[in-house]
Amino acid sequence: YSDAEKLTKMDLATNLYNHKTFHEYLDVLVTQCQKQPFNLSLGLMDLDLFKGINDRQGHGNGDMVISTAAAIILDNLEANDFAARYGGEEFAVIFTEKTPEACLAILEKIRLDLEAVVFDTMPEEVVTMSIGFTPFTPEMSKTDLFEAADSSLYAAKENGRNQIQWAS
Repeated sequence: YSDAEKLTKMDLATNLYNHKTFHEYLDVLVTQCQKQPFNLSLGLMDLDLFKGINDRQGHGNGDMVISTAAAIILDNLEANDFAARYGGEEFAVIFTEKTPEACLAILEKIRLDLEAVVFDTMPEEVVTMSIGFTPFTPEMSKTDLFEAADSSLYAAKENGRNQIQWAS
């Protein structure tokens, strides 16, 4: 991408794609998948109790947590995977050409890597994330896929956080 394109497609704080680009890409993939099925899955991630970190540790540390989480996500993804910063402390990953089991293994590695980070400026804080995961099936719409992953994310939070819930 050119610099100008990058500004419209990327979240500059994290080097992940932005919310708008995520939706555009998911639209394209879902349309392709409905015509000619391939493995497509969606993971939604939310940093647990992030507001508390911001309140206790200040926004500078909050920003560092977000950029660290983004870097861990990018480190664990493979060539065909696509990661976006979906909202303030929310991330989304679109997986293509992978079995649900392979996707879940990557998401679990991201979850464990984040939990293991010790931040120099706040060594006592353990940062965790809740994750909702859904594989796409051809009878789903894009909205169905997104809502299934979102309700799985909600279930992960309701169930005690720092875990993956899977809507199959």
